[in-house]
Amino acid sequence: MSNRPVRLKYLKPKMKIILCIFLLYITAVSVFGESQELNGIVGKSIEFKYAVKTNGGLMYSSVTIGDIRDSSFTPSIEKYNGRVHWDSSTGYFSLSELRLNDSGVYNVQNDGQKSVSFSLTVWINVTKPHVSITQNEYPCTLQCTVERGTGATLSWYREGDKRWSIHT
Repeated sequence: MSNRPVRLKYLKPKMKIILCIFLLYITAVSVFGESQELNGIVGKSIEFKYAVKTNGGLMYSSVTIGDIRDSSFTPSIEKYNGRVHWDSSTGYFSLSELRLNDSGVYNVQNDGQKSVSFSLTVWINVTKPHVSITQNEYPCTLQCTVERGTGATLSWYREGDKRWSIHT
């Protein structure tokens, strides 16, 4: 038995079709199996953009936190009461008054058919930066400070060219 690679031109037409369907299936599984990245800010709202019109739910860590039955919405967990919402016109779930501990993976299930995952990261909004010059001669020292925040990127530019960047 030879270890030569199989060439498509030697396959029968029926085998080519089966191979193509298999490759399409593998591609679809890999695309739909990934979670969508969402970023939110403490105190703000986030929308999970996958429509549920009749039956389905929003889950966090495999626990249903919002349930849709016959186009009627019921929040399921006390922690999310008044914060998890469902828009009957778009079919989208949303989560308001975000907290840092809301970060995690959420799943939207539609009519038992398909589940879409969303990976939510909640950040503390960065305050307005304060920039100070500590010496007015060359070389000078610039200092940038913020009072609070998470996930900030600080970049220095000179005449439109990025000179330096750091992510916190």
